[in-house]
Amino acid sequence: MYDSVVTACKPYLGDGSDGFLSRQCVFHLRVAPKNLGRDDIIELARWAEISGALIIGRDRAREMRKDIEGLLRRK
Repeated sequence: MYDSVVTACKPYLGDGSDGFLSRQCVFHLRVAPKNLGRDDIIELARWAEISGALIIGRDRAREMRKDIEGLLRRK
């Protein structure tokens, strides 16, 4: 699941996606990236928007959140 989130964030954060998302998982969700599950996606998306807004702006961070949440619609 984690690799899918990294891929979804690449258009917004580029090569920094992995490090950014890893920090969100560890510090906000208290879960190791390799253990990220579908049940964690909504909360991860929320934190990615909050923290991402500081880096890429509020509008782009909101788009990124939607892309992360969109992963739940995939099987």
